[in-house]
Parts: sequence; C-alpha cells; structure tokens
Amino acid sequence: MDERLKKYPASKCGRFTVVDTVPTKHPYCITEKHVVHAADNFGGMLSKAAIASLEDRHGRGMCGIKGCAMRQEEHTTALVVNVKSTKTLQELWTDGLQEYCLSIKDKVESDGFAGIAFTNNDK
Repeated sequence: MDERLKKYPASKCGRFTVVDTVPTKHPYCITEKHVVHAADNFGGMLSKAAIASLEDRHGRGMCGIKGCAMRQEEHTTALVVNVKSTKTLQELWTDGLQEYCLSIKDKVESDGFAGIAFTNNDK
C-alpha cells in the first residue's frame, strides 16, 4: 500500500474514503532490459535510480508498453476514492463529494497525484 494514502482522512459522513491509486494511462512496465541493467550496474537492485540510469543511457523512456516513450517519472497516478452510495456522482457532487474533494485537493497536488478517480465497492 502506498504510504501516502494513510494521511487522507475519510469524509465527515464516512461516505468517501481514499482506498488506492491507479495509473492514469498505463503503469510503467519493467522489461528484461531493466533487470539486466540493474544486475550489471546496481547489484541487482531494480530501483528508481537504476531505471533512470537505463533511460539516461538510451536517451528516452524505456517503458515496456509498445509505443510508449514516456520516462518512469512521466507515468502518473491518481487517487481512488471509494464512494459508499447508490447515488450517481453527479447527485453526490452537491451532497458532500465536492466538499470532500476540495478538502483533500492540496494534499493530492503536493503528493504529485494527477487527480482523483472514483469506485463504488460498498454500497
């Protein structure tokens, strides 16, 4: 679990809770090139530094998704907020959801998240 999620409180009514993160386009995909580079140059530790080193060596992103030229740090994530309600998001927007989103907005931005996505796992 992403440690940053622990500092996000649930809404006062308990209806909205941060539960996870999700990639905004696709996750950064590790390939055998990453593993070999880490083994040869970083004692086998596949760290952010190892990935950045490989990307620097090639002068471009090395994501394993075909056609993706983004570097690892360009792959963004969004928070996932669980919504406990049978109402639509549009109905909830004026029934506390907008207030909750605004209450966590500064944390979302300072933690580097691209935005907020919604799920409904517990009605």
